[in-house]
Amino acid sequence: MGIVSGFGANPGIGAVIDLRKKVELCPSIIVNVPTGSTVSCTKGTISLTALSIDVGAETDTHTFQPTEEGTWTLRATLGEDESETEVLVEKTNYEEDLEYFTNPIEGNVVPGQVVTFDNKSWIVQHVDGNIAYLASNGILSTGAFNSNSRNAYLGSDLAAKAADYQTNNMSAKALKYCQDVTVNGVTSKVFIPSKAQYESEWSWPSASADNRKQTGGNSWYWTSSPYPNDSSNVWFVDGNFNSIIANYADGGFRPAVAVKFRKEIGDGEYGSSKIAGTLEKGQFVKFDGQDWIVANVSGSTYTLMLKKMTETTAFGSSTTYSGSTIASKCTTFQNAMSANALSVVNSKTVQSFTAKVWIATKSDIESWTDTANPTSSAWSGIRKWSGTTEDDYAVSGIYTYWCSDLDGSSFVWEAENQGNFGSSAPAAVFGFRPCIEVTQS
Repeated sequence: MGIVSGFGANPGIGAVIDLRKKVELCPSIIVNVPTGSTVSCTKGTISLTALSIDVGAETDTHTFQPTEEGTWTLRATLGEDESETEVLVEKTNYEEDLEYFTNPIEGNVVPGQVVTFDNKSWIVQHVDGNIAYLASNGILSTGAFNSNSRNAYLGSDLAAKAADYQTNNMSAKALKYCQDVTVNGVTSKVFIPSKAQYESEWSWPSASADNRKQTGGNSWYWTSSPYPNDSSNVWFVDGNFNSIIANYADGGFRPAVAVKFRKEIGDGEYGSSKIAGTLEKGQFVKFDGQDWIVANVSGSTYTLMLKKMTETTAFGSSTTYSGSTIASKCTTFQNAMSANALSVVNSKTVQSFTAKVWIATKSDIESWTDTANPTSSAWSGIRKWSGTTEDDYAVSGIYTYWCSDLDGSSFVWEAENQGNFGSSAPAAVFGFRPCIEVTQS
């Protein structure tokens, strides 16, 4: 509260009237920002000038005196970075820290990848511009969708659980990055995805039942979507989509968030059509958020093999590559790539199957020269390019990965960890290590 003092006209000798008047001032707003930032404080058409600016080695402190109550917008800029928040001015002093951020998510923001946000593990389900949709990496708890058997998400036990998770499990800082999302009549920052999101609207999982299981663990979990033919049933995910009565107590709780990050897409990042790195054989590069090895160069066309096997799998139920399990996984991988990246990826026909993501043949691998040992039989050192050890490539303790061509009529070639080739029945389990061919100007 401020005090304004003054003296009026003298009404008589020896008499002085104190006209001090108490004036109700709004509380101060103190803004802490990285040194060198420009800060504004506005409310509608009102724009304040800072009363003081204390400059520090790393942090500047700007103090503003609002002229009225209400919601004031604080905005800070530093070069191309900007940050914004709002404060409601009532009766107390306010102090706000405005932080710049590029991407609050730790890890590759690529559909299907496991990342860290708010010190929690999530799977990237979809990326739309600068919004990344994340779902918990596994089921956090179990319970009924709604104890009263109603299948409406609005007012349900599950919606209440999501709201409780938002309030009690998410940090205030993390929630600043989370966008409100409306699903089945409920708008919140922590939400339960709909059947449509899991089934078709999001890049990951694809239509593959295996991928849906991977994103939720071995148990089943609720969607927020009512089953249309029964007022008591709700859709759930167990690899496929099925429905069950809403008061069933064993349904999985798997929350999701939509995280906004302000970041220009750089070369090599998800959503970019540019490769980042040295475009020479044997070099590691980044493209569409993934790490690759440049396996071959032909003019401005670069063959990239994923640096590390992502999972293990059977080749399929037969030796035919088209329609095989491993070809299906290539399709899933392709569906999770950004549109910009796919625009510069060439289609390639491998074993009578045409796609942009494919599995190399034995002859492909044999023709890719190992720059670390150029006189060798091409393949022998691919896992040791740039001095990298074999352990960097293994998944689940397996170093061997599938090729796409046959050895005879009953076996499929696989590339082994010592630079050799072997062959196995298609039901065997080895690594999945896809390739792409990128034309880069």
